[in-house]
Amino acid sequence: VHRLPSVLAGLIAVLGLYWAGLALFDRRGAFIAALLLSTSLLFIFESHMAKTDAALCACAVWVLGAILRMRQKANHPKLCKKYALIMWAALGCAVMIKGPILPAILALALIIIMIWDKKDGQSLAWAKPLISPLGLCLFSLIVLPWYIMIYKVTGGAFFKTAIGGDLAPKLSGGHESHGAPPGYYALTVLVTFWPAILFLPAGLVYGFKAARGHFQNGKTEPNSTQCQTRWLTRWLIAWTLPFWIILEIIPTKLPHYVLPLFPALTLLMAGAIMEMGSGLFVKSRRVGTIIYFTVTAALACVLISAHFQYGTPNILSYAVGALIIALALMTAICTFRGDMKGALAGLIISGLGLSGAAYGYILPNLTAFRLAPHIAERFEAQNIKLPRRGGPVVRSPHFTEPSLVYALGENLLLGGKALDFTDHKLDLSHIWILDMKRSDAGHIESQLSRFAADNDRCLLKQSPIKGVNYSKGDKVELVIISTGCLEGLTPQLTSQ
Repeated sequence: VHRLPSVLAGLIAVLGLYWAGLALFDRRGAFIAALLLSTSLLFIFESHMAKTDAALCACAVWVLGAILRMRQKANHPKLCKKYALIMWAALGCAVMIKGPILPAILALALIIIMIWDKKDGQSLAWAKPLISPLGLCLFSLIVLPWYIMIYKVTGGAFFKTAIGGDLAPKLSGGHESHGAPPGYYALTVLVTFWPAILFLPAGLVYGFKAARGHFQNGKTEPNSTQCQTRWLTRWLIAWTLPFWIILEIIPTKLPHYVLPLFPALTLLMAGAIMEMGSGLFVKSRRVGTIIYFTVTAALACVLISAHFQYGTPNILSYAVGALIIALALMTAICTFRGDMKGALAGLIISGLGLSGAAYGYILPNLTAFRLAPHIAERFEAQNIKLPRRGGPVVRSPHFTEPSLVYALGENLLLGGKALDFTDHKLDLSHIWILDMKRSDAGHIESQLSRFAADNDRCLLKQSPIKGVNYSKGDKVELVIISTGCLEGLTPQLTSQ
């Protein structure tokens, strides 16, 4: 159930991008842009997870689309006021979801566009509806009630933690071991934006050519289609490039940080695809083809090897990998020949095929990553009631992933809380989950053993559950420890 908001946000983002694309292209171009976003790996991944990033992407699409529509309909004040309200509503939702991220993207884009327009002597009258009192009131109604209540309930602690404990460390260093050098996103986008990377080089070339008026055909009237294309393309560049550079500079890096920039990139790629029929972008198209096929083959090999390393090997994995590579080869051949219909069809089929195989077959069978379900199964095998069914409190100082709460229930003490004995003595009915690969696990176990012995009890230590904590990349060896009477225990389960 918690994943449904992300799924709905993904659908809203795709529909919104089609709406935004109609400001630049006809229905075919808008549909291509929406299609490219809807099949990209990172977008699909975030739309499957109970996280906020798909919702932030949806807000970014509607803010972007509203401003593109405002510029397109600059001579229709009533329409522009409606678009401004859409923008302020989406921006308010974005602030509630992810704080200052989308306002920062928007502010940078506005600054760049205003400098660009001033240099070309363009009027800034189109931006007047952005500062409408009604829009600002709508934004305030969305944001302020919640912020005021949060401040009152937490006494300001929420904002201190959000800014001082989360945002500031990310800006100053590699927070939570997620540091990486500049250029990280330029490399990871080859995977996160797959399979749309096929047209990424052509899209970038199209963007900078269109921004210079390459497709104007000599027409420079302020309201001409060609002039609008130039300005709207400039907006897409202003939306993407400044914030991308900032993300590359900031020490803390995670692949999903660039997701709000993907919609603008897909619009640039759709523009390039629409122009490819006239024989343009031959070199960039072929560069994209080489990148696409190389990354596709690498992805197929990685998924297959992951299945064999962390799951149960099966001949079907080879068949899936071979099919994806064959589809990628067909797509690459079509692209080289300039057959855009065949290239798009192959791109979509290969993207859906890989995603379907990954989510429907490969990822569910990576058993080494499914630690929480294994723990729940071990509880039931040992006739220990799960906390969500009225069982004992579970203490897990090392393994603190949200999946453990879903598998066992809410009656858990995680992380430092599991080791906090200041308010109450150790309860012999509690169940412990220790990661024996942690340096303090042996010390905790010996303390538990002494406490149990003082109460004429002993520890029941089950065989370890070995696997990988996928969110951190660490190998773990989880042991479930409970207490029992000294009489009648099998030696294998007893730890003195």
